[in-house]
Amino acid sequence: MIVCVAIALIVAVAGHFMDRGRIDRYAQEKGWTILDCRWSLLGPGWFGSRNERIYQLRYRDAEGRNHEAFAKTSALAGVYLTEDRVTDGPGS
Repeated sequence: MIVCVAIALIVAVAGHFMDRGRIDRYAQEKGWTILDCRWSLLGPGWFGSRNERIYQLRYRDAEGRNHEAFAKTSALAGVYLTEDRVTDGPGS
């Protein structure tokens, strides 16, 4: 039993690091800077999601605007944002 729990924890932690790397690469390709990234168990779109995990993001875009958004990610689906909104910066 303890071995099963340990394996589940290792898989969850490894999944988080892979997700975070995927989100970081996505942001870097767009010229963004991630300010904060936190796992959100019941974020928007959680119901019906199978293997996707949801993260709440704060990031700065290439124009210097700060955003808050949710990122859904999985190994097969990549990364996509929902509820992306500008919170401050030039043009807000």
